[in-house]
Amino acid sequence: MPTKKAAIELSVNFLVIILISIAVFGMGIWFTQKIFAGATKQQETYYQQFEDQLDDLSCGNYDRVCIGKDTKRIDNSRAAVFWLRTLNVLGDEMNYKISVVFSQAFDDSNEICQANNCGTWIISRNENEIILPNNEDDKNVIVIVAPKDAPKGTYIFNVNVCYGSAIHNNNERCPSNQNKDNPYGPQQKIRVIVP
Repeated sequence: MPTKKAAIELSVNFLVIILISIAVFGMGIWFTQKIFAGATKQQETYYQQFEDQLDDLSCGNYDRVCIGKDTKRIDNSRAAVFWLRTLNVLGDEMNYKISVVFSQAFDDSNEICQANNCGTWIISRNENEIILPNNEDDKNVIVIVAPKDAPKGTYIFNVNVCYGSAIHNNNERCPSNQNKDNPYGPQQKIRVIVP
């Protein structure tokens, strides 16, 4: 027959094994969660790198001004991020500014939405004068945030890179078409779709 001392030792051993088992089980769950969280983060990083590479592929090596992916779908109060690449092929250092201006909007029935009925859009970009050495390219971020009350539709924004005397004026397309060096490269279009 087992003695009282043996019974107490057996129950203490049982409790110790249970505590160790719970600790090992908890560490296993924590470790598994860390692995899956890391894999999800890595997957998001790979998707972002893939999207950046696609944007780069859509721009030719000799395009002066290029927007990689020019159409994005966003919900109200969300932001759309666009990359603008500028390549300096002037033969000398270039000072330039980026101009982003609302152009037009269309709803589902293809009627033009008037600018004052489209809400206040937030357009964020580098507003400083940018210096770009010869034969170098530069990437700039353009962020467009839809207002909460934006009607469903497609919104189009004109993007211009202005240089020379044009960077000191505030005109939609770079001020004077007579001075051919004002707009640098063709005008680009950004499309934001609000579903």
